[in-house]
Amino acid sequence: MFDINNVIAEYIETSENRKALEKKEKELKKAIEQFNNNKPFNTDIYSVYFEARKREGLNTKELYKDFPDIKKEYGTITEYYIIHATEKAEEKTA
Repeated sequence: MFDINNVIAEYIETSENRKALEKKEKELKKAIEQFNNNKPFNTDIYSVYFEARKREGLNTKELYKDFPDIKKEYGTITEYYIIHATEKAEEKTA
């Protein structure tokens, strides 16, 4: 059996670590991109190149505004939840 308090503590720690790692990843990516102005380059260890990609999407807010019937016919609702866990402050006794 597991201790739910340990699970929650590990969840919070993992979430905080993920956020810190994502921030660090963005900083490092920016440094690599700026190193050679997004042009391929080699070091004595690495070969670096940049691949441009595109992602197509729909502005559903505008689409639904202009064509409200589309939302009724093709719109979807996805339900999800977010866990908010914080450590309780110890109760102070007077």
